Amino acid sequence: MTERRLWTTIRLTLGLIQMTAAAVALGLLAGGVTPLALIVVVLTCLLTTISVVLFGSRPADTTAADATPAPRA
Repeated sequence: MTERRLWTTIRLTLGLIQMTAAAVALGLLAGGVTPLALIVVVLTCLLTTISVVLFGSRPADTTAADATPAPRA
């Protein structure tokens, strides 16, 4: 597995876990603020922070198709 594919897999997995945790937190909070609901909210925030730290500062891949052509004189 290449490094790029590994990072893509990690990013996708972390995103899916993050979305699932957010949905569970909302479901638990609908029943009231309980210690379990607060734990899930904190874990969701932790996952979000990890995601931003790992992937927020990574430069986007640019390809020739994304490049803006230079203006003609």
